[in-house]
Amino acid sequence: MSDLKKILSPSILSADFKKLGEELETIDKAGAEYVHVDVMDGLFVKSISFGMPVIKSARSATDKVFDVHLMIEEPIRYIEDFVKAGADIITVHVEACKDVVATLEKIKECGVKAAITLNPPRSTLFPYTTLFRSGRYGSCNER
Repeated sequence: MSDLKKILSPSILSADFKKLGEELETIDKAGAEYVHVDVMDGLFVKSISFGMPVIKSARSATDKVFDVHLMIEEPIRYIEDFVKAGADIITVHVEACKDVVATLEKIKECGVKAAITLNPPRSTLFPYTTLFRSGRYGSCNER
C-alpha cells in the first residue's frame, strides 16, 4: 500500500454553470480538498472550456485549492493571469510548451505550485499504471 495521500479533486468542467456557486458548495460539503479546473483553448485540444473570468468568479465562492490544468498552446503567455484569477497549482502539458522549463519557472516565480502532464502514446505507460489520464482527449481511463 502506498503512503501517498489521496486527494479528492472534482472538476468544475462537469458543473452546472448556471449554479456554479452551489456546485462549489457541494464540493466543499463533500470534503474535497481541491477543485480541478480544466482550461481548454480549442487549439491544443478540440474543446473550448473557460478562462480567467470563470476561475476568478469561482475563486470567490470557495477557499479550496484550485488545481488549474491548462490544455492550451503556449501556456506561458497566460500564467500570471491564471495566478491572479486564483490558481494555486498550474499543470501544463510538455507538448504545449516551446520551452517547458521556462514555463515551469514562470509558474514558480508567480508563487504557485507547478505540475506537468505527459501525453505519450497510451501503450507506452499503460502496463505500469492503474489510472491513465489523457489530457489531450480530456478523458480518464481506468484499467
